[in-house]
Amino acid sequence: MLSGSEPATWRPEGATTGTVVWAAGLLGDDRTALTAATLELLSHRDPVVRAGALRVAAQSLSGRRSAVADLLPAVARRLGDPEPDNRLFAARVLGMCGRAARPWADALAALSTEAGEPHQPTRSHALWALSRLGDARCVPPLVRRLTDERHGFASHSSHADGWWTYELSLNEVAADLGSHADVLLPPLRARIPAASSLDERRVLCQLLTSWGASAAPAIPELIALLDTDAAVWALDALAAIGPAAAKAVPHERLRALLDAPPADQPFAPRSLALAYGRLTGDREPALRLLLPQLGEPYGQEGAATLLAELGPAAVPYVGRLHELLTRHAQGWLPLRAGEALWRITGRTDEVVPALVRAITPFAERGGACPAVIETVRLLAEIGADAAPARPVLRAFLDTDERPVRHGTWRSVPEDDALCEAARGALLATSAPGDAA
Repeated sequence: MLSGSEPATWRPEGATTGTVVWAAGLLGDDRTALTAATLELLSHRDPVVRAGALRVAAQSLSGRRSAVADLLPAVARRLGDPEPDNRLFAARVLGMCGRAARPWADALAALSTEAGEPHQPTRSHALWALSRLGDARCVPPLVRRLTDERHGFASHSSHADGWWTYELSLNEVAADLGSHADVLLPPLRARIPAASSLDERRVLCQLLTSWGASAAPAIPELIALLDTDAAVWALDALAAIGPAAAKAVPHERLRALLDAPPADQPFAPRSLALAYGRLTGDREPALRLLLPQLGEPYGQEGAATLLAELGPAAVPYVGRLHELLTRHAQGWLPLRAGEALWRITGRTDEVVPALVRAITPFAERGGACPAVIETVRLLAEIGADAAPARPVLRAFLDTDERPVRHGTWRSVPEDDALCEAARGALLATSAPGDAA
């Protein structure tokens, strides 16, 4: 049916986007036929069929790197679709594919302004796509949006699987724009005291946290938030800014927060203690709170992270970290325990094999999660001593199937991050004469 002689007139009675996705699934693992059918249906005269084809294309792109060359140009043509939801979806797919979408940056830039796109949700997705490309043309329209009372971005990011076109969050759109903080900070700083809800205050703090030291001009506004329900997130942002914030923040106010954390935020004591230590150098409150978790069934990752930050001063806890290193074969715990042991002792003879064991299954079967990406980054930081990881690092790169979870808007960004980390680790672990 999908590859018949007259695909341009095909539409089952009462077809929906789900019907198209279901019909495409009948082609099974025949990638050649699936690609051909998707390309034909992306140009179908019926907007519902085109919408279904866009979802089929997104699924293929989330699973195979070669699908970028096969399908992305046809998806990009849907940026001019008469149906606004199809334009939105096409912009989102291009944004998902990141720098591979650079050939269509001009079209995305045109969609990011009111003059070029009347549909605000589509403009939001075009802005996000430009930010994923690292294209500075997303900044002026974003500044204009931030000066509006309703900027049109969500306060929470969604991690749902599937191809829902949920509203993008402010953090998703702007977290990677710290290099443009000089332009974006004025409207953001104005929004902080004017924010009417905890959700808005929280998301603004989280954005500034992602920018780190670049957010330093917002220190006065963040200090003012220490007297509000957003104190925990404000303190996180101040800690991320670093020394400039440490000099400016009143230590007695921080101590008062530690002594009386918000009762309705059960995570507050831990977060406050960690941020307090990063700002003041006094790690005792965090040690008292987190070290008991080393002996608990859950929560050891936070304690290990703290010990990694302490470095050689945490030598008394090396024995307990050794126990944690092999407690779980995969996930965050071997990463956090391994990093702590390395930063405390400088030794890699036990740490590197554990880290390699933790990531190897994902090179073989896929499904890599953010913990795998962070582990690869740690191997790069370890450097030459992590050379035993080179075969698995190459395996992450030498595959067409993306070794991450498929079927989600985060699939390609996570694969991009994994590839970037693997390339960096191969370079860091190479010896003279090695092929990177």
